[in-house]
Amino acid sequence: MTTIPRPDGRLRATGLAQAAGISVQQVRNYVELGILPPTARTASGYRIFTDDHAAALTVARRLADGHGWTRTRQIMRAVHDGDLDTVLAVLDASHAEAGRDRSLPRLRAAAALYAYLRRRKLIEA
Repeated sequence: MTTIPRPDGRLRATGLAQAAGISVQQVRNYVELGILPPTARTASGYRIFTDDHAAALTVARRLADGHGWTRTRQIMRAVHDGDLDTVLAVLDASHAEAGRDRSLPRLRAAAALYAYLRRRKLIEA
């Protein structure tokens, strides 16, 4: 997913949505559901998106491909709350249900989540 930041480093909601192939309303919904991190607002009330939001959106879509949207919402909310124990518990439950399924979407989800947890400083390298 490629987005073009503004000179101040912020991303437009429309650019974020277009890069992911979703609507601006869906981006807003993802913020409300905790799939994306909370946003600050400008003085005029516009949401401020950053490259962290773009990264979270990429991770969420990978997780959804490998684990489904219900688990994705649980995992991403826990990540943004800084609750690594819940992240790992939800992943363990998903892996237990899948058994020995080592599908490419699950492996991609694991790699994306690992990188995002490092980015959020919930785990060390």
